[in-house]
Amino acid sequence: MLLLRPLLVNFICGALAVTIAGCGGGGGSSSQATVTVDGSTALQPLVTQAATDYMAKHPDVKIDIKGGGSAKGIFDVSSHSVDIGDSDVDAAVPDLMDHQVAVNAFAVIAGPNTGVKSLTKAQIADVFAGKVTNWSQVGGHDQKVTIINRPLGSGTRKVFSNYFLAGREPDNKGQVVESSEQVAQKVKNTPGAISYVGMSYATKFNVQSVAVDGATPSVANIHAKKYGFWSYEHMYTTSKSNPAAEAFIDYVRTDDAVIDQLGFIAIKDVASLSSAEPPAQ
Repeated sequence: MLLLRPLLVNFICGALAVTIAGCGGGGGSSSQATVTVDGSTALQPLVTQAATDYMAKHPDVKIDIKGGGSAKGIFDVSSHSVDIGDSDVDAAVPDLMDHQVAVNAFAVIAGPNTGVKSLTKAQIADVFAGKVTNWSQVGGHDQKVTIINRPLGSGTRKVFSNYFLAGREPDNKGQVVESSEQVAQKVKNTPGAISYVGMSYATKFNVQSVAVDGATPSVANIHAKKYGFWSYEHMYTTSKSNPAAEAFIDYVRTDDAVIDQLGFIAIKDVASLSSAEPPAQ
């Protein structure tokens, strides 16, 4: 199993290194507990909606959620800058507690005028390796391929590279877009574009999902072991975490209505996926 450490090295040592100020975990007034969260933008829709529901039921708790990518989430919770660090991939960091909260189906998405509805896993690898530069090479329209990638600190990018590229980085770096929401919007408005996002974003922005080896990114196909582009979603805390953060995490993993609504798979249903493990993270 590939761990998040190389991703963290890229994040900390590269251009994504961040100086954190004024976002300390916990905190809040004596009458209101505050929970700070950042990290994975793929998990963010679930966490954000769950937070809205939770705060409506618990007005004594304030939950502050930001994105930034999985590596940022792990880095920030490790440095005690936030209470919870969200990640699409496993981390191997001392003193962090892993809370798996859901399974996320990811989608390969395509922009206007590609003319493709399904690609093989090998064809997708060739596109991101720069071997396919026009959609006509894979049965689509005469349209230039425009690749859109997430940054190196993105867990979604790591899940994509593990599944389609055997853990290698894409040879064609393409355009780099910071968040899942921005990726979905960019692909939808860019002729010939291709990228990858969590299904909740593909659905929200009505972006075309490309079937992989004939299988669409659905919960049913994941259960049937026909679709392999998915991962567990993690919410990390330190070993001395904020009790309010632990209570919120418990709520996220059991907010079944929101989990189903956004296209995730509830953690209680993961047992049936035991013979359909995702690619190494």
